[in-house]
Amino acid sequence: MKLFLSILLLLIGFNTFSQKVYWASKVVAYSSEYSDAQSNSENRAIQALGRPNKVPFGKSACAWQPLIQDNELQDEFLIVSFDTLMPISQIAIVQNFGQGCITKVEVFDEYNNLRPIWTNNNPPSADIGKTLNLTFPLTKYKVRSVKVMLNTARVRGWNQIDAIGISQSETPIIASVNVAPALPSNIIKENLGKNINSPY
Repeated sequence: MKLFLSILLLLIGFNTFSQKVYWASKVVAYSSEYSDAQSNSENRAIQALGRPNKVPFGKSACAWQPLIQDNELQDEFLIVSFDTLMPISQIAIVQNFGQGCITKVEVFDEYNNLRPIWTNNNPPSADIGKTLNLTFPLTKYKVRSVKVMLNTARVRGWNQIDAIGISQSETPIIASVNVAPALPSNIIKENLGKNINSPY
């Protein structure tokens, strides 16, 4: 009996401290996206899908960037959905450049009802980028997608969102990128020329 209780407590403890993060897998809609004749996908809305691409924070071609910077005429928005339909306790938005322009976050439930989550009443900070972690009690509904509203005039210059994740845990999601394990310390980096290497 003691062994059974010990195993049960161990499993409960493991589940309490483990966290499963689901990153956005599909773009549902967006107000605009950056367009460059020299590129097919840089800074397009699809760049906000999946895990974060750039850590530490900074300007990146692998992040969604609205078409116009400092747009005072209209707000921008991005709506993304996830592979899993579930109640959530957290939304993490990785703002890798020009952070602080997010004004509102809402979700669509399983019946496509739009539900408010957060309204930004704080002034922007001086940080270049950061992960906005919004935590709240587990929703009584399942979340289908997340809508992020931006006022790009709040933070001068370009504003970029690298990734959007959801979780049932209130433990803050930390932005990280996948790196090959056990890289040799004596590895030699070689520039393969302008056709392979770029400023990004």
